[in-house]
Amino acid sequence: MASQAGERPKGDQTHLEWKRKSGDRMAEEEEALDVEREAKTCVEAALEGGGAGCQEGRAFLRRWCWREVAGGARLRRDVTGEGDNCGSGAGEGNMRLGFTIQNCNSFSKMSAQAAKVTVLERSEVAPPPGSVPESSLPFTIFDIVLLYAEPPVQRLFFYPFPHSLGHFLDSLLPTLKSALSLTLRDFYPLSGKIRLHPGSHDKYELHYVEGDSVTFTVVEHDGDFDDLSGRPGCEYARLLHLIPQLADLDDGRRPVTAVQVTLFPNRGVAVAVSVHHSACDGSSSTRFISSWASRTAAGSGKAALAPAPALPFFDRTMIPNPSDLYSRFCSNFAVDAKSTESIMMNSNFSFHCSTTAVTYAYAWVCLVRLRGYPEEKHLYLAFPGDCRHRLQPPLPAEYFGNCIACYFVEAKAGDLAGEDGFTMAARLVGETIERLKHDPLEGMDNWPEKYREMWMQQPFSVAGSPSFKVYDVDFGWGRPVKVDVPSIAWLGAMSVSESRYADGGVEIGLALPKQELDEFEAQFSLGLTL
Repeated sequence: MASQAGERPKGDQTHLEWKRKSGDRMAEEEEALDVEREAKTCVEAALEGGGAGCQEGRAFLRRWCWREVAGGARLRRDVTGEGDNCGSGAGEGNMRLGFTIQNCNSFSKMSAQAAKVTVLERSEVAPPPGSVPESSLPFTIFDIVLLYAEPPVQRLFFYPFPHSLGHFLDSLLPTLKSALSLTLRDFYPLSGKIRLHPGSHDKYELHYVEGDSVTFTVVEHDGDFDDLSGRPGCEYARLLHLIPQLADLDDGRRPVTAVQVTLFPNRGVAVAVSVHHSACDGSSSTRFISSWASRTAAGSGKAALAPAPALPFFDRTMIPNPSDLYSRFCSNFAVDAKSTESIMMNSNFSFHCSTTAVTYAYAWVCLVRLRGYPEEKHLYLAFPGDCRHRLQPPLPAEYFGNCIACYFVEAKAGDLAGEDGFTMAARLVGETIERLKHDPLEGMDNWPEKYREMWMQQPFSVAGSPSFKVYDVDFGWGRPVKVDVPSIAWLGAMSVSESRYADGGVEIGLALPKQELDEFEAQFSLGLTL
């Protein structure tokens, strides 16, 4: 477990002391340069092939991902088109497909110019005393799959906030914390911890007892808010100071939630939440954040952009959960846009092609073409499907926990890189989504072996969904100017959300080495101009 901001690293990290709280800028710069030199070779290897390179490089990323290990750049392109998004649950309408490319291997002089980061407070926020009895929420098959998932589900929101540090501490911080406490009363499992059920060797649960809480960190940052919240070319590593880390094991129980609020005095504020993926999926964590935001806005006398989400639904009895399948997972599974319309018009589709299929397929094919894999190499795309409304009987959207299945598409590199590669990829994705509609638990008996086999193949994976509406999360300060998913840098994955600029739009994010960043931009643009 990586150390928290301001604390000395443990274990194999002791050769480099992290001194955010010391104010010793020269020592901090020397440390950053040491890390940069060590990181350059390892990160290049770790990111090769979509973030799944050599063991040494991946181990280095795990040790140093939260430090000055990687620079980065951002590019955007927004294009118009239309289509539906049956895979994510979004409705039909005019679409804007945007993309954000994050480069995790641009080693500039950023480290030597690092901003001062000061931890002002680290406290614990719990539900109001006596408001929640001791409770346990058993893991389902959807949860246990993600028991070993790295990194946590992460969201980072940037908001304009033209007020001083004093105003923030006196007026806003108490409201944020009291609203979080009340929200944790409703989403109490996020205050709890993962543990083995007493007397069991493989039955896990989310256990809450009075006194369990969420780590809440408050940070002051003297960097350029506008730089970090959207300027093209912003180094990715500078975002890592803004992300909270989950606490270490507590008496054999693993905390699942951490929150960090970072103030850029007189400029803006960043709100970040990390949640262990086995506790809940992106849909549930976004509902939690939206509820907290709505309560904060109300406590500040402001009207939020969207109404507060409905209360979470915790009933586990509606989830298929065969005991033998659960045990097999537990013992075997460990996972150390010119426009969409233009794209569709230039492809001969003999099937219904959704915006989801276009988005996934286009990004995948662009990446395959630039990497030049051997023609006979089998490549894989992995994407999540929300099963809530597809189960029989269906679950409410408010169901708390994980209710996603992972679906895989396989194709040869030569076919994907060929003239009809995009059409083929979109067809494969579209057909998989159609099967999901009719049988979301297809092949469930073979999931343990299938998941293990597929993840060993290092697929290009997808995180998030436009249906989460992350740009509607309003703490009383209006829409966020940017929402990031920092965890994609660990996974070589693609993040997907609605566009920050247009209702019904799509925005994708990628974490790539610098050379691949440039080549992907060329591939992406070429496809749009055909």
